[in-house]
Amino acid sequence: MVEASICGADASRGKGVGKTLLHHQVSAADADDLWTLPAVIFPEIRASIALHHKAGVRTVGLRERIAQHHGEWRDTVLLARRRAG
Repeated sequence: MVEASICGADASRGKGVGKTLLHHQVSAADADDLWTLPAVIFPEIRASIALHHKAGVRTVGLRERIAQHHGEWRDTVLLARRRAG
């Protein structure tokens, strides 16, 4: 299993960079016969979550207080894209 998440800089938003990167990740996962492509994203990074949803990645859960980031316990959104078939 491979984990893949796309988060871009504000300056690149709306230019198709994230969409292109995510498309390549999904294509590579399919070519390597990977059944599940998970992603883990902080809940407040809504643009990244929306980008993943547009690519057919679905939210499968919220992991509460899963890890510390800068000394603060953080939640993460767990997403997954499953290959057809």
